[in-house]
Amino acid sequence: MKQIIITVLLILGYSFGDKMTVKAPKGTIELTGVQDTVDVRAIAFNINQRLERLDAMTRANQDCADIIQPIIIEINILLSLFPEALLCEPVPLCENMAISDASFAQFLNMLEEENFSDDKLKLIRQVAVSNYFTTMQMGSIIDALTYSSDKMKAARTIFQRLIDPENAYLLKNKFTYSSDKDAFMQMISQ
Repeated sequence: MKQIIITVLLILGYSFGDKMTVKAPKGTIELTGVQDTVDVRAIAFNINQRLERLDAMTRANQDCADIIQPIIIEINILLSLFPEALLCEPVPLCENMAISDASFAQFLNMLEEENFSDDKLKLIRQVAVSNYFTTMQMGSIIDALTYSSDKMKAARTIFQRLIDPENAYLLKNKFTYSSDKDAFMQMISQ
């Protein structure tokens, strides 16, 4: 039963084709067939895509069909209640979303557990390759470092991955020396 539920959740959360990451109030999701905004039709389309895959899986695996098929039917009925012309408030797409709070907290813990500054900088570079950050998160990373030169190196790495670079000036006072503050302000203005 547990495997069936996990399979259902994976199928409902996964889609094929050109994907766009959309930030929603309860998390993020990959949607297909979306251009610049998300409306009810796009949401219904993505739900139907996932239901079709789930339905195909239940036909292939009769062990779970008796449990999942009625749920698929109920969801399809609910989808039919969406008025065709009803459009929800457009949601702007954000292709580059910041690392989640939970993942960022884990990253900060790992960063603080590193004993050597070179290891900390290496971890920062590794995490920055596949994640984006907010200015507030960048400030926390800078705070986790001891040496001024390390703070500047981390700032250079993270600044390229900020989703809100217009707010980076708020971090000027994270640096102790005026020469570092000047270098930081020059870096973010380029």
